Amino acid sequence: FVKAKEGAEDSIEEGAEDLKRIGLNEKDLVIGLTASGRTPYAIGAVQYAKSVGCVTGAISCNLNSEISEDVDVAVELETGP
Repeated sequence: FVKAKEGAEDSIEEGAEDLKRIGLNEKDLVIGLTASGRTPYAIGAVQYAKSVGCVTGAISCNLNSEISEDVDVAVELETGP
């Protein structure tokens, strides 16, 4: 990372666009990392990855996370407050 981009985590579109920019393809693996399990950027990224045929995963700190519904393998850690 060279420059921070404020607000990017709040955009589903940014997650997908960043993967398009790097030429993501079906041979890649994408893992979304989100403490809450509902960060739009991470959700957009794994949804796009799934649409191009990638294997997807997610790691979050909440059970029954929103992102877990969109991936092949989900790791949910109930860490508490």
